Amino acid sequence: KMDSNDKLTIEDTDDLPQERGVKRPHSDEESSSEDVVENEFAEIDIDQYKQIQGEQFEEVTLDFDVRLFDQHDFHGVKNFLVNYCGDKPLATAQLVDVILEQTEIGAVIKEETEDPSTADVLGFISILNLDRHQDKEFVTNIKDFILEKATEAHRETWKTLLASPGVGLLFNERLINVPNLLAPQLHDTTFGEVDDQVLEDSTFSMKNYVYITSFTHKDSFENIKNQSKKVRRDGDEGTTSSRTYWKAEDEVYLEYSTHSFIYQIDHSNTRLIMNIPASNINAVISGISNKILEGYAW
Repeated sequence: KMDSNDKLTIEDTDDLPQERGVKRPHSDEESSSEDVVENEFAEIDIDQYKQIQGEQFEEVTLDFDVRLFDQHDFHGVKNFLVNYCGDKPLATAQLVDVILEQTEIGAVIKEETEDPSTADVLGFISILNLDRHQDKEFVTNIKDFILEKATEAHRETWKTLLASPGVGLLFNERLINVPNLLAPQLHDTTFGEVDDQVLEDSTFSMKNYVYITSFTHKDSFENIKNQSKKVRRDGDEGTTSSRTYWKAEDEVYLEYSTHSFIYQIDHSNTRLIMNIPASNINAVISGISNKILEGYAW
């Protein structure tokens, strides 16, 4: 289980791929180290990022601090969740309060600083058992959102799943320039914390995990839907080869899911909602490690 002082350190070494590390273009004037820290994790505009790929970059070595949640993280975590249900209602403040109060499971990613309370939230991971919070507004909001977006042919399947006991909601968010190398330990530790809590309190037990994420694609949304190289049982027919997952582990979760569906956000971004049985989680953890630690999937 992670203590509040646990941290992960990412350092550049000569024997790792050139893509590793966070990169930024050279400027005519040298930036101070304080400027680098302040600006390094600003949200990246994808189109702008693609346009500057041809420019010269330098690598910046940063230490990442993986910590237990505290109340100073409220606004940082909330920023990741404001569009969680798109334009549909979501009691976001209530949801964030529950995530921060559940310090037994999950962690927040920050840049290592002398005062962690002032550091920006770069990402977080958490799992909530919906049974434990069934009377809360955010649970109703999220269930309604999923059922509204589910394909008509499979809406009843999702309705039955969401009404069944032991459904966990996995939150796995981070900025796109936070290295995937953090993912294996984060997911292994978080699901290990679930196991630890079940030993003390059976209400933490979960049979299924619902995970909402996003991916981008160059093909049109209709082509994504109509491609059938990988047909899932519930109608998500997009081949993973035509998708770009900003979090490398998302493709592993999809591989071990039993139900999934997609819906369009805009012309190049699509939302993916999937269910992963608890019995598949060990395989997921192994798959994430194999994909990232052995394949250096950045």
